Amino acid sequence: MIGLSLYITGGEALSTGEFTSGFINITPKAGRSVRKAFLGRFLKASEAAGPLHDRENPSLHCQGAPQLYIIIKAKHPAENLTTPPGLKPAANFWPVSMEGKPILSDSKAITVSDITKTFGELTAVDHVSFEVEKGDFFGFLGPNGAGKTTLIRMLTTLLKPTSGHAVVSCCDVTKDPAEVREHIGVVPQAMTSDLDLTAYENMDLYGRFYGIRSRERKERIAYLLEMVGLTARAKDLVATYSGGMRRRLEIARVLVHRPELLFLDEPTIGLDPQSRRVVWSFLEKLIGGDSMTIFLTTHYMEEAEALCGRVAIIDTGKIIAMGSPAELKAQIPGNDVISLSLDGPAGEIAEKIEGSPFVHKVKAEDGSLRVSVDSGAKNLPVLIDEVRKAGGKILSATVHEQSLEDVFIHYTGKSIREEEAKKVSFFVGAGIPQKFGR
Repeated sequence: MIGLSLYITGGEALSTGEFTSGFINITPKAGRSVRKAFLGRFLKASEAAGPLHDRENPSLHCQGAPQLYIIIKAKHPAENLTTPPGLKPAANFWPVSMEGKPILSDSKAITVSDITKTFGELTAVDHVSFEVEKGDFFGFLGPNGAGKTTLIRMLTTLLKPTSGHAVVSCCDVTKDPAEVREHIGVVPQAMTSDLDLTAYENMDLYGRFYGIRSRERKERIAYLLEMVGLTARAKDLVATYSGGMRRRLEIARVLVHRPELLFLDEPTIGLDPQSRRVVWSFLEKLIGGDSMTIFLTTHYMEEAEALCGRVAIIDTGKIIAMGSPAELKAQIPGNDVISLSLDGPAGEIAEKIEGSPFVHKVKAEDGSLRVSVDSGAKNLPVLIDEVRKAGGKILSATVHEQSLEDVFIHYTGKSIREEEAKKVSFFVGAGIPQKFGR
């Protein structure tokens, strides 16, 4: 397979109409007609096609813009493409195949570049870029309204991005939505299993949608029902299920067709702590048993820490930090947090104690103090004495290790509020402001 890659560097305007060898590196035995056809396909595949070239002529004209360097390479460009000195890949462009479809590196399950979604004047997702490796358990952590569901709806082809690009399982979500859907499984926030069918019937219907043969479908359903602990209730109507049982069924249902990539949008929202941990246990089995890639959105910090190998923290539509839970916590000072509830204003007390040698950061809010410290248990008595000397009266004190919530507070100055689950329309759903629903 031959692909094309676009590179940008500073320079004067130029035209590649003559395929000057100084600007184009041609694969061996590739004739002029082949090269020209490929260049045309590349331009057609890129969203920059309109402003960058004349559609009647596949030559590329760059009028006063940064100089363009186009390379044609054999096989997989992501693996064997050598970047010319001083050049770097242009944002929002991928290598493309002969059919004009983006080629993704074998190690990447998701590649998102500068993706944005607006609803009128509201920007729900704001120039977000990230990559997810195959086999990863990747989490998006943020408060309600941060843009998590809007992002997942774009990645699962339910919403078209306003701008930017996303490739999921080697397919462009805008240009090849049907192919994307063949490779993914999606568990949305809203429960979608049919209450008037049994668990088995729900899963059987789903398998039929994907054209799975009867024998294979029966075997797969039996295996998945056993995995989620619902074999004994397989013939019961879903209307008789608890919230936790129904959520386990919905996760099992989307695995019937063996998706390469599983999207989970707030999978435990609204569940009691016990049911939530049962779902976690099931997801941990998936991590250990399959090479499946899992993309999770959540506003529960402990869920992200317990399940995810890598986490992106999102707020107001923007990624503010990304890495493993350990890497993210290492970015903030101190290894413990002491929370003090005071009888009276906390602002003046904060100013008096922040100079202590073991104190890294003090945040005062609503009569309480959050103090980032080293060795919290050891230094708690010392901190209490200093607060009392400063004139403060302590009502309560707690010590805990740094968490992802502390990372969120460090970057945003506010905490992630675990709000009550919002009711969403089955047809509009989360991720679309109500007035913009279809």
